[in-house]
Order: sequence, then C-alpha cells, then structure tokens
Amino acid sequence: MHSFEGGRLRHAVLTLLLLIFIGSAHASQVLRVGYADFPPYEYSDQRGEPIGSFIEITRKVLKEAGFEAEFVALPVSRIYLYLKEGRIDFWPGLAGIPDLQDHVLESRARPIRISLRIWHTPPTPAAQTLSDLVGKRLIVINGYTYSGLIYRLTPANGFELFTARTHESALQMLVHGRGDYLLDYTDPILETLKHYPVDNLQSTVLRERLGAFLVSRKHKHAEAVIRKTDQAYESLIRRGEIRPLEGH
Repeated sequence: MHSFEGGRLRHAVLTLLLLIFIGSAHASQVLRVGYADFPPYEYSDQRGEPIGSFIEITRKVLKEAGFEAEFVALPVSRIYLYLKEGRIDFWPGLAGIPDLQDHVLESRARPIRISLRIWHTPPTPAAQTLSDLVGKRLIVINGYTYSGLIYRLTPANGFELFTARTHESALQMLVHGRGDYLLDYTDPILETLKHYPVDNLQSTVLRERLGAFLVSRKHKHAEAVIRKTDQAYESLIRRGEIRPLEGH
C-alpha cells in the first residue's frame, strides 16, 4: 500500500516538474515586442492589431528564429523606458540611439531606411540645417527624441519647441500657423497626408536613419536572441523572402 502511494506521489512530482520545465522553456521563447505609432512601418489597425512593413518583417524574422512575438503598442518614450527596465524584450526600431546604447544589443541587420525632414509651407522659407531653426517656432512630436537630436533643441540653444501628440495634429498646427516648421519623418507624414492633405507642403532632408532590431540587455538570453535574430534575417534574405535594403 505504501509502495503504491509512494509511486503515485513520485509520478505526481515528476509530472509537475515536467510541466514547470515545459512552461519555462515556452516562456523563454516568447518575446515582448514593443512597437510605436510610426506608419507605414509600425502602427495599430482599427482593431488595435500591429501592422506595417517593419512589423511584417519582424514577424517573419522572429518566427524563423524560433521565437513567438507578443506585441505591445507603446509611445516611443515608453519603449525607451521599458527596454531599459526589461519590461519589453525587443523593439523593431532605429539604430544608434544614444539614450539606449548602454541598455540594448543592436542587430547587424538594417531592414529599413528613413529620413528626417524639416517641413514648412510658403511663404515660410525652406530651412536647410538646424541653425536655420534658431529663433523659429518648431513643432515636434511628443515622445520623439529624433535619435537624440531633441536634446540639442533647447531654449538655451535658441530653439522654441511646440509639442504635437500625433503626426496629424502636428500638420494641423503647421497649417494654422501655430508653428513655423515641423520636424518629422518622411513616411509618417506621407501616410497622414492621404487623409489630411496639405496644400503646397514642402520639406528638406535633415538626416537619414537606419532601422535595426533592438534587444533589452535585461533579457537573460539577450546575446542569443540578437544572434538568432541576425541569423534568421540573413536566412530570409538568402531565400528571397525579405528584400535587402540597398547598400546593406
């Protein structure tokens, strides 16, 4: 009798340990992936589901690497914070962000290229450089650091900033004369213009940025995750399932 009960107990313990092991292994393969409102690359559809060209690349790459993606929509500033704290594991974002350099591992892969522009409408003259914006009213997007550029745009340096919550509200501010210039990326503005057209909107390129996959250093297997991500990206390129960025 005691032998039978002991056998049942051992079986129950082994089953429990196996379930814990399986659950732990599964959890280690799930990545919490942050994404921002940055159309057409990453944003939420009307149902709140993540969509966009960079999202689709990310899905393919993580699946190829053996990971399951758990997407979380966040403001850009919250993405930075959560990567630092380890509350998200992964972000399809931008390479070379100064504020994140000590907190993330960055992929070799460069899936996208984006351009940052200075937007205006006549009769306001075109601005070619940041120095042209000194003493002018400059509209910026809330939460954007523009890869660290925002830290140079201070009142002490002669800049007067006005913050917009969205790309559309930023354009509205520009149209209604609540700012002289708008600092924003090309593609989100082009997407916004599809439903909020602006007559005679003009711009000049300030700088170009490359996209990358970023992994929080707080993830216990961060180095393995970034290595598998790069390997998966390269495999998909070789098979023709992802188009390589020209020059990379």
